[in-house]
Amino acid sequence: MKAVMPLLGMMCAAVLAVAQGPGRDSDLTIKIRSLEFSRFNAEQHKDIGALNQIFDDGLMLADPNGLLLNKAQFLSVTRAPDITILRMAPEEMAVRVSGDVVTVVGTYVERGMRAGIPYSRRCRFIDTWTWTRGRWLCIASTASSTVR
Repeated sequence: MKAVMPLLGMMCAAVLAVAQGPGRDSDLTIKIRSLEFSRFNAEQHKDIGALNQIFDDGLMLADPNGLLLNKAQFLSVTRAPDITILRMAPEEMAVRVSGDVVTVVGTYVERGMRAGIPYSRRCRFIDTWTWTRGRWLCIASTASSTVR
């Protein structure tokens, strides 16, 4: 009986490791991709309430123009009446899970009007998400314009 207990303990540990391994990462990848789509949709539609729920209060965001913004500054820019985003959508995303931190690297397209002048750009982005206060929050984001 004493010999069986360590073996049983190792088997339980192996089952737990498998349960928290690739399946968890796959489910988490789906969740984070969904949050990314929600983020782009909220930004396009100036949904400040949704963005407030997606971004951590300590957010650090470098926008495509190179400006470093905190959460309050980003939400203020998003509210600006002289900018209308007509389309903002991710084209591709690669998600990397590392414990309670997830990194997303992808591209998105954005088309809109700024001060009555049309603009269009394609950007590469990197977002960092962490499990905080019982939910996933984006703590850092950067985007840079790319050439097609």
